[in-house]
Amino acid sequence: MKGSKNNWIIIIIAIIILLGIIYYVYSKKNSHAPEKFSNGLEEDGQEFSYSTQCGANKNITFILLRHSDRDEMSLDFFAQLNQKGYEKARTLVYPLKQYNIDYILSSPFIRTLETVVPYAADTGTLINPEYGLYEFRGNIYFQMDTQVWGVDDIAVKNIMERLNLFYDPLISKDDLVVSNVENPLRYESRNQMQSRVSLFMNKLINSGIYDNKTVLLVSHKGVLNAVRNFLEGSDKYMNDSSEKDFPFAHFVVYKEEC
Repeated sequence: MKGSKNNWIIIIIAIIILLGIIYYVYSKKNSHAPEKFSNGLEEDGQEFSYSTQCGANKNITFILLRHSDRDEMSLDFFAQLNQKGYEKARTLVYPLKQYNIDYILSSPFIRTLETVVPYAADTGTLINPEYGLYEFRGNIYFQMDTQVWGVDDIAVKNIMERLNLFYDPLISKDDLVVSNVENPLRYESRNQMQSRVSLFMNKLINSGIYDNKTVLLVSHKGVLNAVRNFLEGSDKYMNDSSEKDFPFAHFVVYKEEC
């Protein structure tokens, strides 16, 4: 009798443990607040500071977000997110909503727009397609395809529904055409890309439109590293050969400090 009682106790304990495991797995799968990603260097949402001219009263908070996962060799304008990328894009909605974002400026590439569409749709925020955030046109793909693609080339309904088609980009599509002695094939050098991004950021900060606002910038690894160089007044992010420099769907926050 005693042995039978002990067996029942063991069975009950096993059932409780099993139910606990099932609950844990279910809650993790359905949680709207994903764990913070860490690339070994910084976490999603990690905060940094930047400074503008003291007394300018800009007080702009920037959130820098890289597009979500794509297939390794999918580099062209029309390349979409893969399944993992779509899933990550959906999980970005909750953490981004914590920042009360006022404006979204995004590279017009399909993969960057697909990354931020779930957030834009959830919050009713329109996406401003900005050529200043266009992919770095110096990689090997753009040495073969020198055409500059843009909003007029997008034919994806759920993306077009979220775009602000009245937005006047700070860097125009025509500004991306490079033709000079340094690059006779019309693709960007890394210095030209940095200059393009710096011009874009200067125009944004000095426009007055974004003062005291939170601005989400959605772009590509090399371009976002150029934004970081501008904000920090350095060139330490120029070497972006490693995915650890700015992983897919990773974001950081920059707040102004005088």
